[in-house]
Formats: sequence, structure tokens, C-alpha cells
Amino acid sequence: MFGRSHPVPRLVCWLGDTGVTYRYSGLIHRAGGWPDRLTPLRRAVTALTGLTPNGALANLYRDGDDTMGWHRDNEPELGPAPWILSYNLGATRDFCLRRYGEHRQSHRLPLSHDSLLIMSPQVQRYYEHALPRRRRVRESRLNLTFRHIVTAAADVPG
Repeated sequence: MFGRSHPVPRLVCWLGDTGVTYRYSGLIHRAGGWPDRLTPLRRAVTALTGLTPNGALANLYRDGDDTMGWHRDNEPELGPAPWILSYNLGATRDFCLRRYGEHRQSHRLPLSHDSLLIMSPQVQRYYEHALPRRRRVRESRLNLTFRHIVTAAADVPG
């Protein structure tokens, strides 16, 4: 941030089709393929949404001290209209939204175990989201955010 590096307040891993690269927050992640254990979940997410993700960012929040700051998922490789499919395992954590450019939180959604949050392109355009610190949470939470990385001009939705 602002030309300085800071430790990431959670554990992060990029998964996806072999060679698919995702850049964000000054980090470059290159996928080495999907773990076999995720194949059924990936198929279920695709069947439910009709979307075909080629990558997933895995965030492990070890407890309520691990966080994600306010941001939008609007990196160029997500294309002009990204869908984000956020699957949650483990502890319930608050997912917070606010209109982009405002400093007041407008919505709080508790995301529980085995829940799927679907963020349309309009969410990324008009809102930013965060996962705030919750000191009372002692359990871990794994969040898989399935995405489609645009790898060529043909991938851009028309």
C-alpha cells in the first residue's frame, strides 16, 4: 500500500486452470491446476450459476483477528463485468458493503458455513466490501471466491 509492503492479514492461495494468472494488490499468483477435492464444488457452483470460473482465490481466516479491508474486485483481468462467487466454509463472519466512495457501511450480511454469495458486476461497480475483525470469533473460516479471469479478447463477455 502506498509503495510499501504490509503483511496480508489472512492466508491466501490462488487455484485454477493451469497457467491462469491473477494479479491484485501488487501480488502475482499463477495457478497450477485445480485440486481434485474441489472438482465437485466447482461443478456445483457452475451448475447453480451457469458461470464457468477458471480460478478461485482461497482466503483462510484463522480466527476473528484475520481480516479483509474495503475493496472492489475490479482488476483488469476480471474483465469489464466480473461475477464473483463467494463460497464459505467454517465460522460465520460478517460481510460488509458500502457504496463506493462513501465511508459509512450500509449493509452487513452474516455469511455462514456452506453458504454461497453471488456478487453481480453491479456490486463491483457501485459498492466495495470488507470482512472486518471480530475478536469474539475463535474458529477458522475458508472462503473460496470463484472468478473468471479474462485470458484473451475472445473471453470478454459481449
